[in-house]
Amino acid sequence: MDTTASSGELPALERIVVNAHCWLHRTDGTITIFVRSVPLIRFDADDIACSRLAMVQVVESGAATQQEVAEALGVKRVTIYRQRDKFRAKGVAGLVPDKRGPKGPRTLTGSKEKTVLKLKQARMTNAQIAQRLGVSASGIHRALKRLGYHPEAPVQPKLVEPAAKKATTGPAAERPSGAAVVAAEQATNGAPESSGAQAEGGTAVASLAEQQTGEGLVTGPMETSEVAPDAEPTAAAPGTTSPSSAPTEPSELPVVPAFDVNPANRALDRCFARLGLLQDAGPLFGKAQSVAGVGVLLAVPILAAHGVFADAMQVFQQLGAAFYGLRNTVLTLLVCFLRGINRPENLKQYSPAALGQVLGLDRAPEMKTLRRKIWDLAGQSKALEFIRRQAQRFLGRSRQERLWLYLDGHVSVYSGKRKLAKHHVTRLRIALPSVLEYWVNDEKGDPVLVVDGARPRRGLVAVIEEVIGELRGLGERRPITIVFDREGWSPALFAKLDAMKGVYFLTYRKAAAGRKLPRLSEKEFKRHQEVIDGQEVEYELAERKVYITYGRGRKKSRLKLRQVTCRKENGHQTHIVTNGWTFGVMEIARRMFGRWGCQENFFKYGRKEMDFDGLVTYLMEDDINDRLVPNRRRMKLVDRVKKLRAELDELRAEYGGLALSNEEASRRTMRGFKIANGKLGGEIRRRQEELERLEARLRSMPAKIPVAASKADQGCMRVNREVRQLMHAFRMAALRAETALRELMRSSYGRWREDGRTLVRTFLATSGDLEVTDEELVVTLDHQSAPHRTRLLADLCAELNRLRTKFPGSNLVLRFQVRGGDGSGSG
Repeated sequence: MDTTASSGELPALERIVVNAHCWLHRTDGTITIFVRSVPLIRFDADDIACSRLAMVQVVESGAATQQEVAEALGVKRVTIYRQRDKFRAKGVAGLVPDKRGPKGPRTLTGSKEKTVLKLKQARMTNAQIAQRLGVSASGIHRALKRLGYHPEAPVQPKLVEPAAKKATTGPAAERPSGAAVVAAEQATNGAPESSGAQAEGGTAVASLAEQQTGEGLVTGPMETSEVAPDAEPTAAAPGTTSPSSAPTEPSELPVVPAFDVNPANRALDRCFARLGLLQDAGPLFGKAQSVAGVGVLLAVPILAAHGVFADAMQVFQQLGAAFYGLRNTVLTLLVCFLRGINRPENLKQYSPAALGQVLGLDRAPEMKTLRRKIWDLAGQSKALEFIRRQAQRFLGRSRQERLWLYLDGHVSVYSGKRKLAKHHVTRLRIALPSVLEYWVNDEKGDPVLVVDGARPRRGLVAVIEEVIGELRGLGERRPITIVFDREGWSPALFAKLDAMKGVYFLTYRKAAAGRKLPRLSEKEFKRHQEVIDGQEVEYELAERKVYITYGRGRKKSRLKLRQVTCRKENGHQTHIVTNGWTFGVMEIARRMFGRWGCQENFFKYGRKEMDFDGLVTYLMEDDINDRLVPNRRRMKLVDRVKKLRAELDELRAEYGGLALSNEEASRRTMRGFKIANGKLGGEIRRRQEELERLEARLRSMPAKIPVAASKADQGCMRVNREVRQLMHAFRMAALRAETALRELMRSSYGRWREDGRTLVRTFLATSGDLEVTDEELVVTLDHQSAPHRTRLLADLCAELNRLRTKFPGSNLVLRFQVRGGDGSGSG
């Protein structure tokens, strides 16, 4: 763009070049178009008609193309085509802009507006009124808004509740969900009925409920197993809130009535939910053949035995009046994770009717409905309590005298548009915007706890202390051994853990800054062999005592630890330190190296099959202001110190080389050498003084500072923690169920450890038939791809049938079998 006028041309404040022969000038609100230095047309910048005419004339005269004119005037190319067609059809009059607003008089005025208001007061919908008057529904909406019409709030009939079952109180119970609000509006506007007719309908609904349940319609929370009165309360972990009571043995959920008789049509239950008379639809099954994914019901007995449904009913509050209540939502989420449907968006790939047959419903909740239910559950802020209850049950099922746990962080990379805190991604070797979480797994790799990494703390070191307190708060009194990697290296932490009763640790030894770990001689190593899980394992191990210094100044102390060193065939030595003096050296080695076989594989499996890194919602929240972030000023100073040290080493090497090549005939004394190389020596001394000054400054600067003190890290957001913890809670329950099913194959399948989880995923996706008797829900599964897999599935069905588990919310006992060669079930 040229803002200077050449000699012989009109003075211009702004010049826009269209091409070599055409340009335009903007001067004091006017635009002049020149073609070969001849003014073609001049018009006001606000004159739309003249602007359009100028565009058309320039193009029609051949002075410029449509693309050149469009780029010069900042319009789209199609705009010039449209104005050219209007000019050819109607001349200049076609370029005048049309009048905005309504093209004619209102169709709803006077008596028609009164008619609209009367029909609306008679409970007719906008569509019904529009059809009667012959106008659009949007016109009815605007007319009602113009008249100031406000719909009356729907009045719901009161029901007589049983004395033993009261309605839930709390924020979730007082606030109806989004589905309940929509249903209430549809029920209010759906038919032209008066309030009296609606009340009569509600009385009929209540009487029907009393006839089917014998005690009135249940509108309060489902009752679950009560806590034993003599149970001892457990101490809460520091900074945490323990569950109100320890979970007891899981009990069967109460039967939820289903008022419909056709499993494929639940219109009556949906009507009750819309009227606010139903908080959860009961399961209703019928005879069905070739049901896709019915094998997922194999996990229901395991989930019930683990107390997942019982804990969910105790921890979470009911979701209000809804067809998909708390029980249906919990069951749907668990089934989705077991089927590999890890996000609500993935429900689009499955038939709601086919998935509903597995849930005992006519249709499974669709994406928007399930996402709304997730938000309702997350809004209760009970996900952490649910995780703790499940962890307490999980630890209580273990019969080992000593508890071995693995602790490590997992980084989920975020690739969205929001600004998130950065964490180092080990597998990518780069720092990226991400979500940091710390997972606690048992020796089999099953998840026990998950700790949010966004809270202000100093990495894994602080998480280890928090996890120990959390486990003790859950009532775990067995000796605990925590296994972690070098990120948790802290001599001060080791001293604290060593002082705790019944707490041990296992980690790799980390060398001090600028130093290397000592290498052991080959004579110290001995070959150890052991059979672990049917496989022979062999290590070359050496053992010795080491002393680790911790503290500063006069408070320095030494801690005696045990070091076990493993030597590989290539000569590489790995040092492991522990405070467990009674552990065998082979046990220390296999536990430390077993972290890759269980926890790292757990992360890999979770990313691939459970979508650990995926986001269920884009909902964000403000980051924690007192979260510690790396001190960027200190990082820059560290770079300066490294660069200065490298330069100083080069100067010293040069000085040493000169001293080595010094000719004693010319300079016999060191004093003479220093005088001859005084400039270089002075430069070395100056660099040395500067290095000492920077190192002193570096020691005084903290490595991490609060995020409020770092301008570069301010304004960061974080993923909604409650939603993420809620999804992790159900993922953990699904993973434990898979592991339990795999364990049931131990006696029937030799490769249960290697292929067991893959087989479980295959069995859960198996299709089959459903058949309902008076007392049982019979699930007949189809054959597998190989005979040995079919036999293994039959054995698994036999094991699960011994549990005699009832489908949650019904009195039907689940019975599994595999289809026989003649079409009958076997197993």
